[in-house]
Order: sequence, then C-alpha cells, then structure tokens
Amino acid sequence: MKLLKNQLVYALTFVLFYCSLITGVSAQSQQEINNLKAFTKAYGYVKYFHPSTEADQLDWGWFSVYGASQVRDCKGSDCLSETLNTLFEPIAPTVRFSADKPESKPLKLTATPPQPKDYRQVYWQHYGVGKDMINPSELYKSVRVNSQKVEEKSAGFGGINKRIPAEPYLNKRIRLKGMSKLAPSSEGTGHFWLRVDNSDQSPGFFENMNDNPISTADWQLYTITGHVNPKASTINFGGFLSGKGTLHLDMIELEVEENGSWTRIPISNSSFEDPIEDQNWISMGKGYQVMRVVDDLADGTQALEINYVGAPEAITQAPIFQGYPDASEIWTAELTEGLWIAMPLVLYEKDLQTYPIPTVKAYNPDDFTALPTNANGLDFRLGNIITTWNVFQHFYPYFKETGVAWESELEKSLKDTYTSNEKRHYRDLKELTATLKDGHIQVYGKEQGLFAPPINWEWAEGKLILTQVFDSTLGLTVGDVVEAIDGNFPQQYFDQVKAGISAATAGYLNYRANDETLMGAKDSRLTITVEGREHELVRSMDYHKNKTKLKASLPQYKLLDDGIVYLNLDLISTDTIKRILPELENSKAIIADLRGYPKGNHEFINLLLDKADSSKWMMVNQYIYPDQQDIVGHSDMGWEMVPEKPHLGNKKVIFITDGQAISYAESYMGFIEANKLALIIGQPTAGTNGNINMFALPGEMGISFTGMKVLKHDGSQLHGIGIIPDIYLEKTIKGITEGRDEFLEKAIELAKNE
Repeated sequence: MKLLKNQLVYALTFVLFYCSLITGVSAQSQQEINNLKAFTKAYGYVKYFHPSTEADQLDWGWFSVYGASQVRDCKGSDCLSETLNTLFEPIAPTVRFSADKPESKPLKLTATPPQPKDYRQVYWQHYGVGKDMINPSELYKSVRVNSQKVEEKSAGFGGINKRIPAEPYLNKRIRLKGMSKLAPSSEGTGHFWLRVDNSDQSPGFFENMNDNPISTADWQLYTITGHVNPKASTINFGGFLSGKGTLHLDMIELEVEENGSWTRIPISNSSFEDPIEDQNWISMGKGYQVMRVVDDLADGTQALEINYVGAPEAITQAPIFQGYPDASEIWTAELTEGLWIAMPLVLYEKDLQTYPIPTVKAYNPDDFTALPTNANGLDFRLGNIITTWNVFQHFYPYFKETGVAWESELEKSLKDTYTSNEKRHYRDLKELTATLKDGHIQVYGKEQGLFAPPINWEWAEGKLILTQVFDSTLGLTVGDVVEAIDGNFPQQYFDQVKAGISAATAGYLNYRANDETLMGAKDSRLTITVEGREHELVRSMDYHKNKTKLKASLPQYKLLDDGIVYLNLDLISTDTIKRILPELENSKAIIADLRGYPKGNHEFINLLLDKADSSKWMMVNQYIYPDQQDIVGHSDMGWEMVPEKPHLGNKKVIFITDGQAISYAESYMGFIEANKLALIIGQPTAGTNGNINMFALPGEMGISFTGMKVLKHDGSQLHGIGIIPDIYLEKTIKGITEGRDEFLEKAIELAKNE
C-alpha cells in the first residue's frame, strides 16, 4: 500500500513538474530558439572550417556563452542577421549573413588580397577532429594547412658545464660547491649538477638537485657530494636554469676528499672573472643566454647570469591528407528560414595573419565580466549545449547507424535548458548525448557521483536481484528481490537513469544502468524495499575502486578437471599466458573469459590463428567541409595478426562474452568471430569500438566519444550490433542466489562434450 501511495505522489509531482516545464518553455518564443539554432550552426561552421587567424586564436568556449547572450533577444531575421554580422566581424571579416542566399563573387573579391601570389592559401583539414580536443593518443588531428604558427623551440633548460679527467680522483669522494640565487620573477628553478661518466658506459654518480632546486632570491651556498668509482673516465659539472627566468651563479668550486679532509681541485675561472669561452666553460641550451654581470655579486668583480630568452620559430602546417577545398569555393547554408551564411573555406595568409585584417577590435573575455561563469546562468548552459552539439554534428561517425534526428535534439535541448540549473545541467548534457547511442560517451563533471551503497544488483527473470552485499549488518542477502527504489518501481527508477546513458546495445545499456542506478554523491541515501521492508542505504563506498578490488581478487587462470584450462582475459597478462603454454598445449579445451576488458593480451589470438589476418576494419574520416558533406576519404587500419606456435586452434576453444565487452574487447572478439576461432557463448557485446576522443567544456566538464568508425572484418556493421554469440545465455535468480557463474558452468559443460 505504501508503494502505491508513493507512486501517486510521484505521478502528481510529475504533472506539476510538467506544467511548470510547459510554462518555462512558453517563456521563450520559438523565435528565440530559432535565433539560438542559427547561432549554433554558424558557430560550428566558423570554428571548424573558416581558417582566419582570429578564429583560430579565439576562446571558443567563452564565445559560445557570449554569442548566445547576444542573439537570444533578436526580433526577426533582419535583427538576427545584423547581430550575427556584428558578432563574427572581429573573428571572421569575410563571413556574411543575409536574408537571401548570397552571391559568391563579391565575397571572393573581399577575401582576395591585391597580390595573392605573395600569400599562402590556408584551409582546414580534420582527421577525425583535433581542434579543442583532449587527445591522449594524438590520433585525431585538425590542421590549418599552410598557415604558420610560432612554436617555442627552446631546450627547456640552459646553462654552463665543464669536464675534467677522472683518473686522479678514482675511488674518492668529490664535492661540488657554488653560490647561486634566482631572480624573484622567475617561473623556473636553478640547479647545480655533478655527473661521473664511466669508461664502460655503465651509470656513474649523478645529481642535479631536482628534489631541492634553487628557488630563493638571496645568495646561498649549495653543495653536491658524490663518489668517483674505479671505472670513471670524466667528471662533469656546472649549473643551469630550468624553465623561464634568470639565474645567477658565482664561486663554483670542486673538491676531493683526501685523508679525511677536503682539498680544492683547481678550476680555471671559477668566479667568472674572465669570459667563460676562454676558460673551457661550455654554454648549453637553445633559447638561453649566458653572460657575465658586474652587479649583485657573491665574490670578485663578475658573476654569471643565465637568462631564458626563448627560441620562437615559425612552423608551416603541412597537410595531413590529400583532399582540399577549391580556393574559389564559398560555403553557403541556410541557418534558419530566411537567414543564410556564406564564407570562404580558403583564405590567404602572410606574416602570421590572414587577409583581410579585421577592422574591429579583437574579443577579450575580460571585457565581458557580466557573463555567467557557471551553469546557474542560462547563457553558460546554452554555450555548453552549442559547443557539444557542434562536435558531433561535424565529426560523429555513426549518425547513419543510430538514426538520431540531431537537429531536433538541438532544439529540444535548447528548450530544456531554460528550466534547468547548475545541478541539472550535467543531466541535460547526458540526455542530449544519450541519443547518439555511443557506449564511449561519458559526461564528466562535479555532479558525477562516484559513490555507492555496499551492494550490487542485476536484472534476472524480469526482477531486480541483489548480486552482492558487502555489509552483513544491513539485513540483506544475495538473491533478494528489490521491490522499490526510493519509492519508485525498480523499472521506473532504471528508466529515468537510462535516459541519460549513451549506449549502442541493450546489453551495454543494462550494464551501465546497473552501475549508475547505484551511484551518487558521497554519503547520499538510497532507500530500497525488500520483502515489504525499507532499507536506507548510505553511498559510502567508492564504486569503481571497490569494483577494481573485486576484479583483482578473481583468478587469472584455472586448471580445471578433464584437461580444461580457464583463462580470465580481464586479468591474465601475455607473459603469464606464455608461462602456462605447456598446460594450454596439453589441454583438451580452453575457456577464454572476455566479459570485460582484456589486459593487453590480444597476442593470444595468434596462437589460435591458422592464417594471417591483416584485414582493415578501423577508419578515421577526413573532413574539409561542414556537416560531414563530401567526406574526402578515410584511413584504413587494422591489427596485423599472424599465427604463432604452439598452435592452439585445433583444440576446443570457447569464448564467454557479454554486454560489458566494449572497444578493445570487441576488437579482440572481432578476430574470434571473423576467423571462427572459437565457439562464442553469452550475450552480445557493447557494439561500440574505436579510439575515444574527448573535449572539455567550461564549468570543469568534459565529454568523451567514439572518434572513428569500426566495422566487422567482413565490412558489415558493428556499431549497435556487437559480436553475436553462437549460444545466448541468461542468468537466473536461482543461480545468483546460489552464487554460481552460470555462463562459466555452460562453458565447462560444452568443453566436456565430445
């Protein structure tokens, strides 16, 4: 009865919320939404495909917020066109907005300098996308071809050094002493260093004060003590500045310990009274200047000063593939009814500047302090939606497979954010990207709760079942059926969470939902009902840390009865597989468990292959046009897998997999499926493969996604389908309650059968 009452309260709350939502949406007109949609499209076109110097240097995260604030109140297309022309003038003076489709010829003339032969033609190429991305793998790239940019080519450190023979000091202690100070405005650090090189190239003594660098602005004495071993050939020493700033050095001395006391080793010009080059001091480090000074000394009349001066160098950006837009080409598109954009895709550049130079002052975010700085502000939220939508609009490789109406999702998301707030904004971005059905999409932010109560659960036979209980005082046991979650039916609670999860297959969606329905902020509460009794649980457990700990407690492999070897590919390394090769070679059957993510052990595939597999099943698209129009080509990649001995493919091999298997795991399973290397049992994999890409958003947020297209080895679709098992399995409540691994039991049964 209590459950039904809670459902009634929920229904009433939903109606009230829905009414307020309608009221909130009606507060902004369709004109306002159309204005924002027009700016969103223009933002993406200019950001990614208009090659002006100013657009390349712009802080686009800030500009999305500012632009949204400027266009919202326009009352009609004339106002919007004028506002957009004004808005983009400082960063794209050759871009035009108008009520009618513009003619190309006037814009070509505007974008062409008087002496075009004196200029380089610049344009954008995107291999996947690298602009404003966070690319750990550096696979994806965006290049403004033929443009020049100044790169700092300094060595990172610079200073002086001297070398003396080690022979007189073999098997003795030596000591380097010196006076030094660092200029107060310096960003870097100062260091003395002492190194002993051995004649046989083996490591000798080395110390460079990395753990205790010079950082004070007062003259101080610093000491390094080391040992010269019998194999030493030379003693090297000196001082250097690491990073930017100014370092002063004086009175460098080298001493040797003899009969319990220190004796000075003669060093010419140790106080830099003479030019350093005349006394065998060698200066080092591109971008650093070494000079003598006569003021602020530690001793004598001269000291040494090391200054960072930099080593800027103009680098011309080379093409990353062959395609390019025509120099006379003008991109036109209708942003919204009665409003067009026209822009050149190729510009002329000379002396680090594209033609023409804007006549309007460049944007400076510091001039616009009234803009919101967090997601409590409407324009801040709108800006993040605008940025996010454009990344996928121009570069997401799976629109055809997912069938998402992406422009409709933009309108819905823009409307929804009017009634949102800082906390809800995280959820809004999750719901927007969930429609893309990409298992690699994760929205990261401070609202992302990573703690869970001390339980795990899964669905079996249409019911939500507790699969693990980590606190015996809760009065809960494995196998308990959850009847309600925070007063909601379990399916209803899960559906709310699933609306914010991006997943390509039902199996991966369920896997993620099992996690995310438990997770939340540290010490927040979750109330579940079991057998009519409510249990209030505290999210005190670091969910992922606990999951990693549980995984590590499982066996890497087992030698089972009847000559069966079990391999846990989540945990076992290639080295361990090689170590147990005798057992694998003598086995009757091999069970490989890939319900998760392999531990770099895909070389195991080579032991199963009877012929090489060099198929190309990964592709990165090459873009030069907006909206993914006329994609000029793509790269083809794969793994070069060749048979290795001992050959294990003549044995009975069974692979277990399920919806947890994503990305690398699906690359692995693709070889198993394509080459028929094993019987596959379990459930379909996640249907999401390819190196991830990631971008940051203002507000300490970020979003990851799949940046390439991956097919099956026969060229058919993988995304949203996954690797389909030969034998489909489901867990049962009885099996969960008894703590049995029913998938493994089935594999063992099949392995034993002749």
